[in-house]
Amino acid sequence: VARLIGLDNVFQFKHYFFLSREEFERRIAEDDFLEYDEHFGNYYGTPKSFVRDTLKTKSVIMEIDVVGSLNAKKTFPECVLVMVVPPSLDELKRRLSGRGSETEAQIENRLARMEYELSHKDLYDYIIVNDDLEKAIADLSKIIDGE
Repeated sequence: VARLIGLDNVFQFKHYFFLSREEFERRIAEDDFLEYDEHFGNYYGTPKSFVRDTLKTKSVIMEIDVVGSLNAKKTFPECVLVMVVPPSLDELKRRLSGRGSETEAQIENRLARMEYELSHKDLYDYIIVNDDLEKAIADLSKIIDGE
């Protein structure tokens, strides 16, 4: 994705908004998040208002999970969903194990999550198999240029 940062008329989210829990929950109630989730007692999300304001002058690239992607598609039906997938679950397990940064239980959780995400791949506009990084980047660039 780093190679895409310089594209004309594209905005890559690199902003963080720090809100109190109460403010975040108020904005959830007001339906102001394109997507959000809670991890480890903290909320994370993307404000719809920020995306709408950005789209007035630029395209937006976001890296979000399946739930967030499908919510984005509901709010912005014109958005293009691209799923980047490993060549296989065995290869993903090999890559995760090779990092040495996660326990076996964490790896199994990630593999289960990937199975869930892959079960929704038919809802995406494009699927990129990341078996060769340079090719995956080129494929993504072609999609962006084409769209």
